[in-house]
Amino acid sequence: MSYCGVGCSFKAEMRGEEVVRMVPYKDGKANRGHSCVKGRFAWGYATHKERILNPMVRDKITDPWRETTWEEAIGRVASEFKRIQYQYGREAVGGITSSRCTNEETFLVQKLIRAGFGVNNVDTCARVCHSPTGYGLKTAFGTSAGTQDFDSVEQADVMMVIGANPTDGHPVFASRMKKRLRQGAKLIVVDPRRIDMVRTPHIAAAHHLPLLPGTNVAVLTALAHVIVTEGLVNETFVRERCEMDDFMEWAAFVAEPRHSPEATEQYTGVPAAELRAAARLYATGGNAAIYYGLGVTEHSQGSTTVMAIANLAMATGNLGRPGVGVNPLRGQNNVQGACDMGSFPHELSGYRHVSDDATRTMFETLWGAKISPEPGLRIPNMLDAAVEGTFKAIYIQGEDILSRRWNASSCTTCSSTRRPTTRMCSCRVRHSWKRTARSPTPSGASSSSAV
Repeated sequence: MSYCGVGCSFKAEMRGEEVVRMVPYKDGKANRGHSCVKGRFAWGYATHKERILNPMVRDKITDPWRETTWEEAIGRVASEFKRIQYQYGREAVGGITSSRCTNEETFLVQKLIRAGFGVNNVDTCARVCHSPTGYGLKTAFGTSAGTQDFDSVEQADVMMVIGANPTDGHPVFASRMKKRLRQGAKLIVVDPRRIDMVRTPHIAAAHHLPLLPGTNVAVLTALAHVIVTEGLVNETFVRERCEMDDFMEWAAFVAEPRHSPEATEQYTGVPAAELRAAARLYATGGNAAIYYGLGVTEHSQGSTTVMAIANLAMATGNLGRPGVGVNPLRGQNNVQGACDMGSFPHELSGYRHVSDDATRTMFETLWGAKISPEPGLRIPNMLDAAVEGTFKAIYIQGEDILSRRWNASSCTTCSSTRRPTTRMCSCRVRHSWKRTARSPTPSGASSSSAV
C-alpha cells in the first residue's frame, strides 16, 4: 500500500479472483501487522468499475480511449518516441519516475530514458522533498539516507519531531511512536502548529517549541548553543567519530551570544526557557532520535536545516545504535529508493554525477549505450519546454502531474505556487490566491498517447 510515506505490507485475501479483505502483514518491516483505516478498508479501487485492466490508446486527445493489446500499445509508444526524436531532436523527450514504485521498477524507467531515449531528461517528485536530505546528510555523514529503520523507535528515550505531523502523514508509524511514549519516552515537538502529538489522550509532549515559519535554522542553532555552552557535548563520541577541526569551528560559531535562546527569541517566537529545557532533555535524556518531515525539507533553508539536525545528533552522540539517529519522514513510501536508483537529471544510480567520465564509462559498458555528460531537464523545465514547443513527449511512471503540478494556484503577493487544498502561503497571506489555468496542448506537440 502507498497512501502515505510508511509503505505498509498487506496480504490480500481472495474469493476466487475477487479481493474480499486486506490484512496487515505481520512481518511487514514498515508496519509490523498494523494498519490505518485507509490501508485496511480503502481497497475498493481493486474492483472499481472504472479501473483500467487493459492497455488503452488514442490518436488525438480529443478522441475517446479504446482498448488495445499489449503488443500494439508497446509498439505504438516505442514507434512514437522514435518518430518524435527523429522529427524534433533527441532532447524532445523525457520521463518521470515514481516514488511509489519498487527500486527495480524505478531503475528500469530511468535506464529506459538514458539508454533507450539517449537523454538525461529524467526526474522525480522526490527530488523536491529529498534533495535537502540528500545534500545535507551526504555532507554531514557521507551518505544521503536516514540513519534508522522504523523499528528503532521502540528503543528511543527521547523523540524530537521537527516539521512533521506523524498522526496525519504517517499514521501507522505515529502509532508506534505513541506506544513508546506511553512506555515513558519523552517528546519534543518543533512546529508552528499544535499538532495532535503535542497533546492527545494518554500522551503529551514534554516541550512544544512553536517557532515562527522561516526560523528553523535559528531554533536548531539555539539548541546547539545550549548543548555546547552548558557542557552537554558527548566529547568521547566527537573525538572518535567527528572531524575535530570542523567540530571546533562549529562549536565556536554556535556558542556566540547572538545564537543564545534569549537572543533568538525575538526572531523565532520560542520562549528561551522552554528551548533551553528542550535542549537539555535531548542531550541528556538517553537515546534521542530526531524525526523530521516536509516542514524541514520543502523550504528555502532545507539543506541547512538538515545539516543542523545532523550536527545536533553528532554533538550529542545520538548516532550508530538503535533508538537514536536522524530520520526523515518521507512524503511517499519509496522516496529514498527513487533517488538512489538514479531518478535525477544530473545523477546516475548511487548519486554519481553524469559529468564523471569513469561513472559514464561503467554504465555505458554495462548498458551498451552512450550516456550524455550533460544534465537533463527537471520536471518544471520539461513543462516549460513543452509550452515553448521544444519538448514533445513524456513517459510517466505512477505520477499525476496534471493535478499535482500543472493546475496550481499562485500567490499574488509572492508568486509562489501551492496545491489547491492548501490554505496559507509561506508568506502568511490567507486570501490572495489566483487560479492558474491549465495550459492547452502546445502548438505542434504530439497528441498521440497510450496508457
